[in-house]
Amino acid sequence: AIDGHPISPTSSLADLQAMAKPGDTVTVTYRRGGVTQDVAAVLQSHPDNPEESFLGVHYGPVFFP
Repeated sequence: AIDGHPISPTSSLADLQAMAKPGDTVTVTYRRGGVTQDVAAVLQSHPDNPEESFLGVHYGPVFFP
């Protein structure tokens, strides 16, 4: 969820990002291993349009060496 708005692979994260500006802080709620946690994230400027906010999100497992 972003600021309490649920996100799913079929919902539009771009619509929620449009509500905020680069530099704004949003609360990202995520679930890992059955535990739900919140973290603050600062939106960045989109590489293709600096006036648009950008937040990278990856769905699924991430493996690091």
